Amino acid sequence: MVYKLENIDQVESLSGQTYCNNFYFNPVQDGNTPSNWVISSQEVQELCRTEFLWIKDLQQIEWVAPVYEP
Repeated sequence: MVYKLENIDQVESLSGQTYCNNFYFNPVQDGNTPSNWVISSQEVQELCRTEFLWIKDLQQIEWVAPVYEP
């Protein structure tokens, strides 16, 4: 499972930020159509910065890997 970010503002607010010590959020797009911006459940489980606790309220969805054409 991954956590679905609801809009680009959430993506931008997490990009480059640490979720605990020297570990950084890494929002990525999944393979759905249209694609979703998501963060991993590991990032949320290891979260230790209180200003990001709102992430735990986001919808969890199944990871769908992107498909790249050769």
